[in-house]
Amino acid sequence: MTVQRREWQDYAEWTAKIATSALMLYAGLAIVERYNFGAIAQTLFWLTYPPLMYWVVIREIYIPRTAKPMIPTGSLQIVFSLQGSGYGTHEEREAIHRLTAKLDALLAESSSGEFDGDEFGEGECTLFMYGDKPDAIYELISTTLNESSIVFGGKIEFRSPSSSVPYRTIQL
Repeated sequence: MTVQRREWQDYAEWTAKIATSALMLYAGLAIVERYNFGAIAQTLFWLTYPPLMYWVVIREIYIPRTAKPMIPTGSLQIVFSLQGSGYGTHEEREAIHRLTAKLDALLAESSSGEFDGDEFGEGECTLFMYGDKPDAIYELISTTLNESSIVFGGKIEFRSPSSSVPYRTIQL
């Protein structure tokens, strides 16, 4: 499980929301004092005023975040043939989805990379994984791949961030 670090915008938003809430509370007290509401009117006022202030003012406080530049990462692509025409048989696609669920869980658990999805077509399937070290990703998933018969006969392509041509290929 990856825990994201809070950014200054998160703290600024919460500070602004808390300060606005305190200001709205003070304004509400001033209104009640000024107009000297009765007990029932005061109860109705306090039941409606805070949600209304939240809905109209506080929930709209947002500090935009700048987009972080993408850090180039290497990739690992597993390419293998399908038996069925075009997109493979239903059973093949189900087996591939079971395999990809395992690969996704392994990568998420280890934080060494991420599983980005699969692509079917023209009698082939390609599985995409990204990370800083494609070799480390391979070491992590190799046992799972060897246990799966669906990828047998395929190939694994290792790619660096700056190239679309594989720097290493392994036959399965």
